Amino acid sequence: MVNDQFISVGAAVITISDTRSIDSDKSGHYAQTQLEEMGHRVLHRQIVKDDISAIQSELNFCRQHDE
Repeated sequence: MVNDQFISVGAAVITISDTRSIDSDKSGHYAQTQLEEMGHRVLHRQIVKDDISAIQSELNFCRQHDE
């Protein structure tokens, strides 16, 4: 038996870029809009510099604040 019940999830939208800001991040805005229109919650949105330490730090932050 298949369960077709919708389950909303919390999500983070993380953009990796050295040049984008929240205002100029069209792909991040699109991802957030699509998730919300589908009934999900965007709990966190961040622009992260293209640096492995910064990316790892952001992913660790998201894991620690998993809701």
